Amino acid sequence: MALFRPNQPPQVFWVLKDSQKNEPQNHNDFILTFEGVTSKEYTGLQVTKDPGVWIVWIGCALMIVGFIVSFFFSHQRVWIRIPKGSGQEVILAGSTNKNKVGFEKTFGSLVEGVQKKPNPLPGPGPD
Repeated sequence: MALFRPNQPPQVFWVLKDSQKNEPQNHNDFILTFEGVTSKEYTGLQVTKDPGVWIVWIGCALMIVGFIVSFFFSHQRVWIRIPKGSGQEVILAGSTNKNKVGFEKTFGSLVEGVQKKPNPLPGPGPD
């Protein structure tokens, strides 16, 4: 409870239900006693049918799939330039937007694989 008096700060105190067998509490000009409380139990139930809820769940699932693709997969590009004549260099290039260290390892293994392969294309024949 709070006791408000003019030109004074409010006095806050507790009045408890089973406090020492309803002993009166003395607050200056007032004597307060707890007489009782009446309680009512109630509940609120709501029954609805929402036919559009599946659209929301499908949208949430698509959003989560989009987050997974966006955060856990990186966009990687690899370019290979193969010269027309034999005996020339094959040029490899690549770029990524995320996980550059991991891409460097993958790209390095790709370069090593290309270097180990023999030239499968026959050279230009006699004309």
